[in-house]
Amino acid sequence: MSDKLDELINLMAQDLDYSDMVAAEQIAKISTAIVTERIRLGMNQKDFAEYLGFSKFTLIQMESGNYNYNIEELSEIFEKLGIDWNIELKDAEEE
Repeated sequence: MSDKLDELINLMAQDLDYSDMVAAEQIAKISTAIVTERIRLGMNQKDFAEYLGFSKFTLIQMESGNYNYNIEELSEIFEKLGIDWNIELKDAEEE
């Protein structure tokens, strides 16, 4: 099963450049953190959206990875959720 997933990812990656892949990976991590915290708190999407100060529609976009965050929003979300986040910057040549 893992081989098929790897093959699918490789096929999809052929049409993406490096910045697209990095962005997709980070958005997936953010979405996962938000969903995980909502589940940990035992909240439905409506209540969790109100808790964060967003509409349910916006939360659905966030959880599905279809939301375009800005740094201020991420900072506020992670502060409310008690999530520590760190952006590591390094030269691409180090990869």
